[in-house]
Amino acid sequence: MKYVGCVMIGAVAILCSCRDELRPDLSPAQEGKTNIIVNLTVERSGSKSPASRSPLDPNGDEYTLGFTAAENQINSLTLIMMRIDASGNEVFEASRTISSPADTGKDGDYDVEFQLETNDRGVKHFYLGANLSENHLASFRTQDKVFDAGEEDSGHNIVGALMNVKHSQELDGNIGEGSNIVMTAPILVKNRQDITIPSGSTEEIITIDNPVKLTRTVAKVLLTCVPKSDAEEYVKVIDAKDAKTNPEGDGENTGWIKFADVNYMLNVLNRKTYLNYRIEDNNLIDPNYAMGELISLREEGGGYGITNLDEYQREFLYYDTQAMVEMLNKDVQDREGKTPEACTSRIAIKYDADKMKVDETTNMGNENHYTEGLYCTENTVYNDMTFDKDADFQSAIRYVTTRVMVGAKYTPKVIWDGGKEPITTKTEDEAQGILDGVKDVDNPLEPVTYLAGTFWRDSKGNYYSLEGMKTKLLEDPKTEFSRYDGGWGYYYTYIDENAQNGAIKDQTRWGIKRNHYYILKVDKIIAPGSPFPGNETMRIHSELVDWVDKGGSEVEIKVPQQSETAQP
Repeated sequence: MKYVGCVMIGAVAILCSCRDELRPDLSPAQEGKTNIIVNLTVERSGSKSPASRSPLDPNGDEYTLGFTAAENQINSLTLIMMRIDASGNEVFEASRTISSPADTGKDGDYDVEFQLETNDRGVKHFYLGANLSENHLASFRTQDKVFDAGEEDSGHNIVGALMNVKHSQELDGNIGEGSNIVMTAPILVKNRQDITIPSGSTEEIITIDNPVKLTRTVAKVLLTCVPKSDAEEYVKVIDAKDAKTNPEGDGENTGWIKFADVNYMLNVLNRKTYLNYRIEDNNLIDPNYAMGELISLREEGGGYGITNLDEYQREFLYYDTQAMVEMLNKDVQDREGKTPEACTSRIAIKYDADKMKVDETTNMGNENHYTEGLYCTENTVYNDMTFDKDADFQSAIRYVTTRVMVGAKYTPKVIWDGGKEPITTKTEDEAQGILDGVKDVDNPLEPVTYLAGTFWRDSKGNYYSLEGMKTKLLEDPKTEFSRYDGGWGYYYTYIDENAQNGAIKDQTRWGIKRNHYYILKVDKIIAPGSPFPGNETMRIHSELVDWVDKGGSEVEIKVPQQSETAQP
């Protein structure tokens, strides 16, 4: 019997790098068995495929910007056959892998033929995957079809289970670029996945007429910042004191932040993903999407926290405060001799409107478009809990929602240095000269050396050098200060295509979805941020482009302050 049908874009979450093992040819059929021959076409990676669209909207508009050639690589193709048991469940039956598929027709597509064998006629489901390893196939054999990246302490181990990532001591250029990304698609005939192998058949030829378009099983996140109009090596910034009185101006108190001193990372990374792509009520779900399975009200101390730490750590990678500081604060990295991996922390880049356009006449396929970013696993969240107030809700979701954490080194313009009046500096170098590294020999416990650029900030928003802070305490011992080590302040924001600007409020479902490219635009940083990661949100303009184009919106994110010092 011959089947002729089409393939719709879909996704099966299969996460790892690739190894291939070929099976022998399957002809002629052994007695009591059926040879299954599947013929299909896969669009060549590059300008046409993998599909840059949502797996939830397979018929939506397709864009191909935002990809690198390495991200489009198809190094192997694997066809997976699942039998359907009496209960309607998928059970792994066989697979076939073709390494280094060739464009034999020289038409830009891969025309491939897979041969499989079955002795169990009946209903089958087929999946096509690119760049799969034996670990992925082993996951298909499990009951829940869940791929687990493991419980390592580094985000590199999770990302490394998704693809290969280019590494170097430097975090710019193409460093951190992914390749060999796992991609998948279910095969449908007449909009149905069920394909029946009739009893008594010794050979079945299944021909898929429409080209198969594979969907990546990862997302990508990029942070961009608007530069100063008169100095493009600096980020547009406004001091928090000026933002209260003249939010649109440059500010008489406003200092400096260099692009080279704005880092970002992703926190709360999902270790697990379904291999056989699942939706619930038209929403993409993952194995740990329900909050109530992991979060509960604390018995002591109030607020919400993790119910079982060991169970939580099997589901998510959560960086604590110290780890985030080490990944975002370059001065701490230099002092401790640590360099974050390129796939876990990167430097923000300059916002350029020309690189954001989706325009067939100007940018379609143009290398000028953005391609940079950090990769992450899919992480969807379902709120199955009830909260009395928004502060409790915000406290709970930070443990299960992937966040973008940002660190930026701020040099204040107006500094109290022990005199009767503050010093108003004219250049960043002049201000940094006041905030040079200092050894605090008067510390009652032991001498402390503070990083160059460290300042102290009081509750009124005034900035002090070490000497200025000591002088102020002699004048007013009750003055409270926040210390910014090396001048680094921190911010965070959530990402979600349905929430305005990533602010998670009044939503039941949210999260980062596979095959999306999230581009975050910071119009202006309100300095100095929080002295610890996780305490202050930031104003962003969120765009989802190219992999999936969903548009964007711009609002001020307002989320209650949360303390990251209390670890899960």
